[in-house]
Amino acid sequence: MRVRDRLGALYQDEDCVGLYPATGQPAFAPWRLALVVVCEYVEGLTDRQAAEAVRNRIDWKYALSLDLTDAGFDASIVSEFRQRLTEHQQASLLLEKLVQVGLQEGWIRSSSKVRTDSTPILAKVRRLTQLELVGETLRAALDALSGTEASWVLGRVPHEWGMRYGLLINERRLPKSETERECWAKQVGADGFHLMELLQDASTPSQLGELPQVQTLQTVWQQCYQRDAQGQVKWRDGPRPAAKERMISPYETDARVGCKGNMTGLGYRTHLSETCEANLPEVVVQVQTTVAPINDVDQLLPIQQDLLKQGLRPHEQLVDGGYLESEQMLTSAKLGIQVHGPALSDQSWQARAKGGYTLKEFEVDWQQERVRCPQGQASQSWQVARGGKQAGSITVLFARETCENCPVRGQCTRSLKHGRQLSLPPPERAKLLAQNRAQASDPAYQRHYGLRSGVEACISQAVRRVGSRQARSRGEPAVHLQQVTCAVALNFIRLDAWWQQRQPRGKLRRGRFGRLMAA
Repeated sequence: MRVRDRLGALYQDEDCVGLYPATGQPAFAPWRLALVVVCEYVEGLTDRQAAEAVRNRIDWKYALSLDLTDAGFDASIVSEFRQRLTEHQQASLLLEKLVQVGLQEGWIRSSSKVRTDSTPILAKVRRLTQLELVGETLRAALDALSGTEASWVLGRVPHEWGMRYGLLINERRLPKSETERECWAKQVGADGFHLMELLQDASTPSQLGELPQVQTLQTVWQQCYQRDAQGQVKWRDGPRPAAKERMISPYETDARVGCKGNMTGLGYRTHLSETCEANLPEVVVQVQTTVAPINDVDQLLPIQQDLLKQGLRPHEQLVDGGYLESEQMLTSAKLGIQVHGPALSDQSWQARAKGGYTLKEFEVDWQQERVRCPQGQASQSWQVARGGKQAGSITVLFARETCENCPVRGQCTRSLKHGRQLSLPPPERAKLLAQNRAQASDPAYQRHYGLRSGVEACISQAVRRVGSRQARSRGEPAVHLQQVTCAVALNFIRLDAWWQQRQPRGKLRRGRFGRLMAA
């Protein structure tokens, strides 16, 4: 009710015009459904419970501007509305409207400092072994074919497959010995290849080969199996696909296995950016969802571009080391955003060895394109990479004769055939890295960068208060919609606490004496 009083009609029917056809029966007001979806996460309700709250509770009727006698709607309307948002890729609408209101009201500034971090999201699927994966993928394809063209399945598929793939793979006893498991895997692989050959027959209806489950079968078999010249099926022992391409379930084809720190998860990764200005509420202003293996550093630029699209140009963005590399810092500076975070430290063996000569011990003359070592010797060659990922980077080589008789050779290089070799970033990036690493030891900068740790509280509150860690639906678009809805719900909770001047849970708590004196 306070959100309704403060924000008024946050969403409008005009915002959802693209979600509905121009003709057809009248729909329940889309702006009300948008608010119901958010309030559902605020209170941790299911669709059925939310529909019941609209029918029975006076506070929900007040927020939705409904008469006390309004009978509400069926729970299926809520899921249909979410489906429309997902299909039209309009999940960001829920958060962008709140951000625009915040800019107008003043509790979000267009140049606010923001802090960004990511957290894993667990997919709504069970982790399968490779043996279970291939068996369940083939069974899912046969189920889809049976539902589409049962007569074709009865006429073409061997009848013994009914006993082999009739049950869910986890409901049957898989072989225990290694030899039996290998034989069973080969049998499944041969059956899968046979099914794909049947589907390629000219007499097979073309729509059967276009089923999503059949497409998944072909992909999984390419990743897991190979056939030799004699047609024998075996597990693939050659190059495997990258982690961001490897399927882990036939029922959740978007989810992937990813790692963050010491945690390994099956699903996705979401990036949250929240404001962190003094005397203003901390509000989530941007959410981005990717598959789990995508590195944080690859998402910094898309996050910043989305912020600019919303009319936000933060003068500072606080991130951890996973988002940072010198090229990204330069690109951010060109966009007018100053990124703060620890750049990757020197990972060479010289940096780990006591007394080793690292890059900072060498004197670089960018104008003369020459490097001088700590012993006063000049470099022999200076080569600039012209293409590829290393374009612009510089390779510096010292002559073998120079390093061969050097008294401190063991502290500088271990190569027996060449002299010391250095890899330098372009001049602008080198200067930025040196400045970043120098700041890291400054106490004033450390206190300023300490603001970044507050995003951990945002992630913790999102996980514990609105249940963002566990995906409720399948597919990356649906998971992204859930994360955006969780962010809006979290903003409602935080704004209400700020309006009521309450300390968020987990911060300062008074004891009995403190409460007595405060009263």
